[in-house]
Amino acid sequence: MRPNVVLLDISMPRLNGIEAARRISQLSPDSKIVILTQDADEDLMTAAFEAGALAYGLKTEMTTKMIPAIQVALRTRV
Repeated sequence: MRPNVVLLDISMPRLNGIEAARRISQLSPDSKIVILTQDADEDLMTAAFEAGALAYGLKTEMTTKMIPAIQVALRTRV
């Protein structure tokens, strides 16, 4: 599969969102990655962007910010 957009949670069973983003970035470099989390930790945000995420958002804000985050990711060229 070569999805246009992938939404990942930092906390997932078996494989965390950061590692999943790394793998997806390698296997499907054109896929846009958006990371969701409940943790506002700056180190996690940095790790998410280094792993290939193009947008990062807190779950508590996602009811109003999910669509804009996806739009940012889709407009970003990799």
